[in-house]
Amino acid sequence: MDVMKLSMLALVVVIACQMLTKSGKDYVMLICVSFGLLIAFGCVQKLSSITDDIKYMMQSLGQSASYLKLLCKIVVMTCLADFSSNMCKDAGYFGIAGQIELFCKIGIIVISLPVMVTLLQTTFQLYE
Repeated sequence: MDVMKLSMLALVVVIACQMLTKSGKDYVMLICVSFGLLIAFGCVQKLSSITDDIKYMMQSLGQSASYLKLLCKIVVMTCLADFSSNMCKDAGYFGIAGQIELFCKIGIIVISLPVMVTLLQTTFQLYE
C-alpha cells in the first residue's frame, strides 16, 4: 500500500468511526481492528518482498549472520508488540497494553544478551 493511499484510508476510517461512535461502539471497534489487520497484512507483503535481500546478506556475512538473525527477531517482536499493544489501547485495555510492552522489552533484553556479551568481550580485548 502506498503511504498516500494509507493516509487517506486512515482519514476515512477515523471519520467513519467518529460518525458511528454515537450509535454503536461495537462497530467502531470492528472497523478499527479490521483497519489494523489490513495495515498488518500490507506490512507483511512489503516485508516478504525483501526476504531475498535478507537471505543474501546472511549468506555474505557468514558467521556474523547470527547477529542479523537476532536483529530481525527483535524488529519483528517490536512490531508485533506495538501492534497488539495499540489494539489493546484502542479497546480501552491499557493495563494489558502495558503488560504487552513490558513483556516485549524484557524479551528484547533476553534476546540481545549474547550480542552485548560479545560486544563487551571484544571491547575488553581491544584494551588489553
